[in-house]
Amino acid sequence: MLKNIGSNWVRNIVTAAFGFVTTPYILHKVGDPANAWEVISSWTGVLMLLAMGIPMASSKIFASAIASGDEDDLNASVSASAALYLVVAGVALLVGAILYFCFDVAYVQPVVMENWPDLVGDVRLAFGLVVVFIALNFLAQLPIGVLVGHQDFVTANVISTLGVVAKLGLIVGTLLVWPSILVLALVTVGVLAAELVVGLVVVRRKYPRVRIDIRRVEGAQVKKIVGFSIWVLFLNLGIKLCFFVNGIVLGSFGDATDPYQYKTANYLMVMLIEFLVAIGAVALPKVAHLQVKGDMKAIRAVYLQWTKVAFSLTLMAGLYLMVLGPAFLNAWMGETYKKEAGECLVVLMASCLLFMPIRGVSVGVLMGLGKASAPGIVFMLMGLLNLGLSLALVGEYGMLGVAVATAIPNVIFAAVVARIVCRAIDLSLTEFVTHVCGRAVIGAIPVVGVLLAMSRLDPEGMPYLVALGVAHCAVFAVVWISFVYRNDPHIDVAGRLRSLLNRKG
Repeated sequence: MLKNIGSNWVRNIVTAAFGFVTTPYILHKVGDPANAWEVISSWTGVLMLLAMGIPMASSKIFASAIASGDEDDLNASVSASAALYLVVAGVALLVGAILYFCFDVAYVQPVVMENWPDLVGDVRLAFGLVVVFIALNFLAQLPIGVLVGHQDFVTANVISTLGVVAKLGLIVGTLLVWPSILVLALVTVGVLAAELVVGLVVVRRKYPRVRIDIRRVEGAQVKKIVGFSIWVLFLNLGIKLCFFVNGIVLGSFGDATDPYQYKTANYLMVMLIEFLVAIGAVALPKVAHLQVKGDMKAIRAVYLQWTKVAFSLTLMAGLYLMVLGPAFLNAWMGETYKKEAGECLVVLMASCLLFMPIRGVSVGVLMGLGKASAPGIVFMLMGLLNLGLSLALVGEYGMLGVAVATAIPNVIFAAVVARIVCRAIDLSLTEFVTHVCGRAVIGAIPVVGVLLAMSRLDPEGMPYLVALGVAHCAVFAVVWISFVYRNDPHIDVAGRLRSLLNRKG
């Protein structure tokens, strides 16, 4: 699993670097109209729900078919998925056309025409191109799903990473000549189209026995995928309500510049969550494979090991962002982002200390077990609570109110889903909490002390903050290797380091 998770992490690091470079760059080149791009992303992001969880359902079903060695079942599942992707792509274009008129009335006419009247045409066209991008994105999931089903995450991530690098180069280069959000939309669509073609070619060459034939789609396979994916739809809807609809709320009820400020703070959360979801993405086919073999003990070991790793990574990044995050935003985006966006960052990160490890690993394990209903329902309820609280708090408290509205459901989700997983794999909740959190919480105390001492230095400038971050990671590593992971039955880092040194010697 480590190689696959490592490849996911490399992709996430490149994606995070893309965001760190492009977020201030886009604002610098495009100016305040960049807020319109963020609102477009929020509106069109809802269309991703049309996938109904087919990508995750397909990965689970492909992995089970591969583990059982049933080639006919695999090809039937792949063909059924292809047909479903074509259907949802068409529906996305239709629904996107309807959303366009709602977007125009709710945002373009009252906000864009008032603040940036010369850009009305660009904003409208950009919206249409992003709808096309989402339709293509559904089709691009098919070759990625086949690779993931074979647990070939390295190849899938190479394709995705090259796409991110190409997108970065094109955005940086084209905005120098044509600083417009329309450029962002054109580049986004073009790069994804190239990824789709490359993915299909790679699957054809690496797995020639995989056949896509939508003329021979079996109703039973469609029913199996849809039956599983409906619950994933609830999960994805909850995710959209929790992390992406906030842009719509702020765009409608906040100040004109609120969406981009909130996006900046939320971006750090989303990137860290994606870093941890990379673990769950690998756990899903692994658990599905182990379930076919009937090895529940190995599933429990996977869950304990990787949730502890996820919690450790969350603490390492989260504690730094809670203490030095506002200064980091100041150095990254400018003085205006330090206060309000900095406050939002602290609130969001505090709740994510519990939410992220559970979201990152537990959902993948449950999906691998075929238990999609529980996380789907919980995430949906969490999203609705978030939306309701956001609408109630945004008027009086602005961005900070929206951050609090996101934080409360995060904590509830972590508590509920952790209990669900422990029951599903016959693991004591006490054993789970003790193993994952016991030593880690104690080890975090000296780390927090070091961070607080660093904050007294009143750090300014990105090089200074990066240096402090490196020092923080070094202290964290020493504490975790010498204490938190010491004699751990699943993660004996010190033992592995000794073995590596002896081998070199």
